[in-house]
Amino acid sequence: MWTPTPSSSPTPTPTPTPTRTGAPSGGWTSSSRRGVEGRFTLALAFPSVGGRGNSGAASASASASASRGWRGVACSAVKEHQGSDWKAEEEGEGLELELELQGGRGRLTGRLQGLPQVAPHGEHLGSALRRVNRVTPPKTVKSKHKREISACAMKLDALTKELAVPLGKYVKGFPAVDRLHPFEAALLHLTVGADKYEALLSRVNGVRKKILDAGKANASRASKCKSPKEAGLVLEEGLGVLENIYKKEETTMDKLLYFAQQLRRLPFVDPKLETFVLAGAPNVGKSSLVVSLSSGQPEVCNYPFTTKTIKMGHFDVAGERYQVTDTPGLLSRSDEERNEMEGLTMAALEHLDNLVVLFVMDLTGECGTTVKDQLDIRREIMTRFPEMKAKWVDIFTKADMFSIKEDEGGAGSTEWGGEARVIEDRDSRDKYHVDHEFLDPDYNLALKQVPNALWISTMTGLNVDTLKKMMLQAILV
Repeated sequence: MWTPTPSSSPTPTPTPTPTRTGAPSGGWTSSSRRGVEGRFTLALAFPSVGGRGNSGAASASASASASRGWRGVACSAVKEHQGSDWKAEEEGEGLELELELQGGRGRLTGRLQGLPQVAPHGEHLGSALRRVNRVTPPKTVKSKHKREISACAMKLDALTKELAVPLGKYVKGFPAVDRLHPFEAALLHLTVGADKYEALLSRVNGVRKKILDAGKANASRASKCKSPKEAGLVLEEGLGVLENIYKKEETTMDKLLYFAQQLRRLPFVDPKLETFVLAGAPNVGKSSLVVSLSSGQPEVCNYPFTTKTIKMGHFDVAGERYQVTDTPGLLSRSDEERNEMEGLTMAALEHLDNLVVLFVMDLTGECGTTVKDQLDIRREIMTRFPEMKAKWVDIFTKADMFSIKEDEGGAGSTEWGGEARVIEDRDSRDKYHVDHEFLDPDYNLALKQVPNALWISTMTGLNVDTLKKMMLQAILV
């Protein structure tokens, strides 16, 4: 069952962006300061990003690249400052790296494609333990007795860090659902479930805190031991505690890895480009239209929640790029009866920016959905999203299978299929005689209710160029 998302959601309050002296206006800005007890704080500022219709949104590639960059800087800063005397949580959530993306938590698309790489559970644990074995006490400690005690405390610090720091990166790197662009939030919900996603991140953060608490406590105990033997016992006990905490969360980490893989696969829709969404019932010819409208070979998009593929293409006019996408077919039924594929279509219609709807109908009776049901779907979309009526183009496909003539009272007796219909005729009320042996018995309803639909044939290319002109006209409305 598909559950529709709320039609509106609160827009996050923009955070003031700190600027560096001499930094170019509108560019990347940064500032750094040292906080209490020498904690290193780094702030990176993204260009501000708004919600629907914001043409100045940062590109997904820049967002992902910067995201990877600030995580690396964060780790370097912590390592440089804390060195061998690494501290976890002296005065708050220090290991959260205290980093903020000022303004970069805005709602833009592309954040799911930039999710951090999650290490497999066993690989992560094995790597952490190997690093612990390479820890050596500082040469500045002259006493062998003290060096051995220090080594025990440092090994506990090292394992704590190796386990907890990546978990902190995951918690920071997986965006909160309410920080995603509404379309990507809907895709996330359809793919893994928003509640399950948030619960999993909360669980990962809880594991991180457990590791920090246990590691900090045992490292402190080891450093206060009076003899190397006593410190060795604390080390053995502490390492066992940390391993057990992490081993018990194998299912949690496997699920996080799975979520990351599934969400990273979701196709990217550029919010800055004008988007033409082909909607309609299944098998009406939407995918073929994407191919005909695209300048090159359309991308085949695979969504994790369906085995069906969706085509997304682009075309350029006068140096401007436009994107056109297929959507899963809709059936005439309630939201409660709809599946995830139909939910994807409704999410695209509800949340995509700069949207023009190309509603596609098949009057042949061969698509599996009656003309009456197709008209019901069209009516439902128009009723639910009345603002789309101004940016709407109706299309009848498979014109090559028809013999269509204008009435004598029309512009003439031109046979349909030879001469492309001029764009000015879109607003005319011409009636057509249609002869086809497999014609849906209710085809006349479509001709009456959608008199200005453009007849298209992807087989012959009939009116494809005219359709592009109509699409560009719809943008200007």
